Amino acid sequence: DRFENPEESDCAPRLKWSAELAAVALAHSKDMCDRGFFDHKNPDNQTPFDRMEASGITYVAAGENIAFGTLGAYDADDLEDGFMAEPACQVNHRSNILGRDFTHVGVGIYECSNYVVDGNNYGSVIILTQDFASFSYGDIREDEHDYCPALG
Repeated sequence: DRFENPEESDCAPRLKWSAELAAVALAHSKDMCDRGFFDHKNPDNQTPFDRMEASGITYVAAGENIAFGTLGAYDADDLEDGFMAEPACQVNHRSNILGRDFTHVGVGIYECSNYVVDGNNYGSVIILTQDFASFSYGDIREDEHDYCPALG
């Protein structure tokens, strides 16, 4: 429901759920907890694109949002609200969600009981990773005018 873009449904297509992207996103959220970093690149210098490709995901466009907040004070919806509060018409977290670049999303939410990053102990937190992609195989839809199936 959070990704259905109800207020901007005329502007952008709805994102479809991807279990494959969700698995990559969850692994990244857990990795940030386990190895104490907060970044799109992990300590092995792997980007979101590297992690997707290593999981066998083939895409034509991809992106990622990450956030964390104190467990109990924030939940996944609060972190999502933070993304959505960003200015419209700019390249940012919000545009990843509402823009036309991506057709699919996967979300990984991990509860981390002792999050330490660069010597700062944040205590118990929720870590959210959203991975986005448009897949190279496209989406097949039937043309209502009977021309032929089209890739979208």
